[in-house]
This record gives sequence, C-alpha cells and structure tokens, in this order.
Amino acid sequence: MFVPALAAGADSRQLAGASAAFVSFCAAASAVYVLNDLADRKEDLQHPTRRLRPLARGLLNPAWAMVACLLLALLAIIIPSQVTFDLVVLFYLLAGIIYSLWLKKIAGVEMCILVGFYLLRIYGGGIASAVTISGWLWFFAVCIFLYLACLKRLVEFTVHPAGILQRGYKLHHESRIKFLCIISGTGAVGTACLYVPSEDAARYYSSPSILWFAVVGIALWIVRTWNKYRAARLSSDPLVGSLADPASWLAGIVATAAVLLAR
Repeated sequence: MFVPALAAGADSRQLAGASAAFVSFCAAASAVYVLNDLADRKEDLQHPTRRLRPLARGLLNPAWAMVACLLLALLAIIIPSQVTFDLVVLFYLLAGIIYSLWLKKIAGVEMCILVGFYLLRIYGGGIASAVTISGWLWFFAVCIFLYLACLKRLVEFTVHPAGILQRGYKLHHESRIKFLCIISGTGAVGTACLYVPSEDAARYYSSPSILWFAVVGIALWIVRTWNKYRAARLSSDPLVGSLADPASWLAGIVATAAVLLAR
C-alpha cells in the first residue's frame, strides 16, 4: 500500500492517505482469509501446518468466524473516504469471495488471481495517496508478485503434494511453475536494473545512482528466498517467512533506505 507513495516521495498528507488504505486493505484481506479458512477447514486437517489453524482444529465456531468475516468486510468499506477507493475494496472483496469458493481450484487461474490481489493493493495505494503509478512500477510489481505466487506453489509441492493436487495442479506442473518462478524473479531484477539509468528515474530522483543499492537488496532477497526453497526451509507463505528471516529484513531495509535517500 505504501509503495506508490514512497516511490514518488509523497508528503505527510499522502502518507496519511496510504495509512488509511493500509488499514482498510488489512481488514479486507483478513475477511477474505477467514472466508478461505472456512471453505478449506476440512482440507486443512490434512495439511502439516494449516491443520493447526483455529477453524481446522475446531477451536473457533464457524458461525463466529462468519460474523468476524462480515465485520471485517464492513470495516474495510467504511474506513476509506474516497468513492474510487471504496470501489477498489469492494472489487477486492468480491474477487476474494469468488476465489475462495470456486476459482482457487483451477490450476494457473488461482495463481493469476493471487497476483491480481497484490496488484489491487498497489492500485489502491496509488489512489489513496493520489500518486500516479508508473509503467515501471507496474511491470516490476507483476514480476515480483508472480515470483511470490509461483514460489508459494512450489513450496506446496514440497510440503504437501496432495494438497496442491486438490487445487487442480498435476505433478508435471511443478517444473513449469519453477521455470516461471525463475523468469519472473529475473524479470523483477532486470526491470529494476533498467529503471535506474532511465530518464524517468532521473526525473523523479535527485540521486538515482543510489537506487543501485535497492536493486542489490531486491536481488539478494530473491536469491535468499529461492535458496531457502531449494533447501526446503521456506515457509509456505514466502512473505511471512521473510518477516522471520534477518537476512530478508536486511535486504528490505537496504532497498527501502536506498529509495528514500535517492530522493
């Protein structure tokens, strides 16, 4: 949510708008996650880690979970003050319902929808902070989010192959997803490398050469997550796993600091 604002060097008012959008999308995403857990609670019992979730273990009544889902969705809608952003949140919630109930069992399609969820957050962040998102950022976002979606499915092939088969995938899909993961990760780094010496970077940043440190941070994080996957040490959610990884934190801090200092 903050990426468009930070990349454009937004002021405090724009950051405040991005903060409200962040809270709204947190509530919307939480509502979708609860609904997804409700729909998956029987399958989650067979998963090595998701079987520990409250709904799967029977610690949370499904009726109360549905109430929480509805309240979170309502909170997500009432927080924003812009009609356009409200429509984005509503679309996100509708897409989340369709995904949780039907589309997540269609191989390939569900992965594209996951990427779309991430892109909606970028789009919503741009609207909330009144920032025009450049083509460079869009292409980078598509690549990095596709990398994450592919990596998430690759981990599932390793940790719980029966579960990934229930989503419509076949065993031969693993090699194709692995290839797409490598291409998208490389594309993200390549896009960043092409952006730094571009005229657009010189227009937005006073010291664009500092952005090379951001490129290094992004590349290190991608290599780090890929190596952890190869060593079977990556969390089923790469983003969650990165939050518990000091090296990933260091890469993120370096990349963020470089973007801020380049202004």
